[in-house]
Amino acid sequence: MKKDKIYIKHWLEFKPYNNESQVDLEYLKICNKIYSKIFKSTSEIVIGYIGKENFKKFICFLVCYFEDKISEIGLWETFQVQYKKQYDKHLPLFEIDESDYFEDDINYGDVAFLTWYYLNKIQQDHIISPYNDFIYDIAAATTHVFEKEYEYVPENPRLQEYYTFVKTADFYAIRDFIQKVFFDGYLFFPDIRRRFDEDVEEMLEENEEIADHMKMAYIREMDQKFTFNRKSVLLTMTAAEWTSHFLKHKKIKHKTDFESFSKHISGFFLYKGQDENYIYLEHIASGKPFDLYKESFDHYEELENDTIVWIGMVQWKHNWWFAGNYTTQKFNADLILNLKNSLEARAQVNFLNDPQKVKEVLEKQDKAFLDFNNGLRTVNIDHNELHDFTKKYFNFYTDSLQLSEEEKEASRKRVKEDGLIATGLDDDELLYDEDEFIVTVFFNPNKGMEIVEFVDHLFPETSDEFEELDRDDVIHLIFHPYHSPEFVSYYLERYNAQIVPLKEDYLVRNYMKNLDFLLQFSKCKSYEDEPQVTLFDF
Repeated sequence: MKKDKIYIKHWLEFKPYNNESQVDLEYLKICNKIYSKIFKSTSEIVIGYIGKENFKKFICFLVCYFEDKISEIGLWETFQVQYKKQYDKHLPLFEIDESDYFEDDINYGDVAFLTWYYLNKIQQDHIISPYNDFIYDIAAATTHVFEKEYEYVPENPRLQEYYTFVKTADFYAIRDFIQKVFFDGYLFFPDIRRRFDEDVEEMLEENEEIADHMKMAYIREMDQKFTFNRKSVLLTMTAAEWTSHFLKHKKIKHKTDFESFSKHISGFFLYKGQDENYIYLEHIASGKPFDLYKESFDHYEELENDTIVWIGMVQWKHNWWFAGNYTTQKFNADLILNLKNSLEARAQVNFLNDPQKVKEVLEKQDKAFLDFNNGLRTVNIDHNELHDFTKKYFNFYTDSLQLSEEEKEASRKRVKEDGLIATGLDDDELLYDEDEFIVTVFFNPNKGMEIVEFVDHLFPETSDEFEELDRDDVIHLIFHPYHSPEFVSYYLERYNAQIVPLKEDYLVRNYMKNLDFLLQFSKCKSYEDEPQVTLFDF
């Protein structure tokens, strides 16, 4: 029978290599010292949330923090320094006395925060309060072991070498290093690594029958999306942003422009030609031109005029670089028409829109919505009236632009010619199946119109109908991943008077003090999404 202990396989899950060294075995011993030191009652509570195997990995995660500090890797320091810059305090959620916190040392508060972070991200079914006694017990037991081992535990030279940045101007070498930080860094194990693994697992389950090479293509696509488009729940930063700050905190001088990486785009393009430096493509849905850096794409000789190309790419230093998958097919008029009819396909390039123009459009739409909706950002309506409501609003918005009849007709004609009007679509296709269902329409001044379900009771038509709030309502709003930060902030501001009594509750009061961080933590997808505005010329 196996002993109940942490094995090297658990520890190596957090490492960018597969074979242990003597140094790894030393840290594994520390894992087991902590594992045996934590009270059985505490272990049982945590195991109840995440299971025994994940509990063992969780101990390894905490010891990785210790190894990070000892080996001066800098992952935790990057987070802690960036957090302090943004919020002018050492840690989220936990009140730390300035005299009790040492940035270059092991800190009880760090371990408590990392415990809360791991437990709330490795599982998604429960919102675990940072102020549970078992979190303090774990932090105390772990810190005690760290303090005893601090003078004796070795640095990890393999890890130090792995996270040493070699100065380069090569796009792919830089991408590889960014991925090391984001995918292999222990700090992102319960977040980025978990989300990536879950997405891959879901894709494989949905596509069991497809060939292995197609599965690998899907995985490559996800890999690029996570590398360039996803943001961490810690401070909602991309892989490139994390890497940039990581190197700054390590005081490594380099000239690599990490801030200029664009989002990754993949979609259908028309091949238009090439010269010695660039391959000229046109994004079919939007008509936008893309000049692909020829040096990044080895298959340029296979391309013929008006070939349809599915390809992934990323812009860096003003050039578009091939990244991900590519395939070609012959010209297909039906596919092109369908793509031009697809607002989703057009939205793939929304991140390239001029931010100032997007802001101006949203300001006009926002003003029109407030005028249309009696000065309020929200309205509860039956789902069967949703299509009619949005149609009336957008007609109201169009009228507010004060276009001449000629301009309106020219715009409608241009939109239709560009394939933006779907014909033959029955209004009933846009409705929910349920007979009765109330939704809340919210106009987000930064993103556009949002449809929110199951919150209509929080937005009564009159103050007399306002239901008494309990703390679960507030916690639900803060932590629900699909309520945008702007939606939550609007609610808390609009109904501040009703929420004031709840602030006497210790948990609610501290959540409100850390609201900005918690909104990032729970709603990182909202920070990844672009405004729901596709620009058309009027």
